Amino acid sequence: MSLLCFDLYILVLCTSTVLTSATFALKHLLLALVNDLPSSISPFCIVPMGVFPPPLQQVFHAPRRPGMGTVGKPIKLLANYFEVEIPKMDVYHYEVDIKPDKCPRRVNR
Repeated sequence: MSLLCFDLYILVLCTSTVLTSATFALKHLLLALVNDLPSSISPFCIVPMGVFPPPLQQVFHAPRRPGMGTVGKPIKLLANYFEVEIPKMDVYHYEVDIKPDKCPRRVNR
């Protein structure tokens, strides 16, 4: 992966085997811009493969859950769920919503 930066980082992703035409064109456009700059101006920096900019220091922290409530009376609650133990593997969850096409009123009678 090659990385070009111009104040903010501009990533040009490319692999040795697959290059999309858009990535290929973008890579050559950026390289042409770098080559056409006068030697006295150097807003670009080329970083070697495998080197990435440092991660942002600010990390999102979710708000902490407040303590248990004290108002009201406790009740027994039944929930419609069951626990599933799955071995370490990818699990995919799909939500499917099937709605029939609307028919004219005459057909629905």
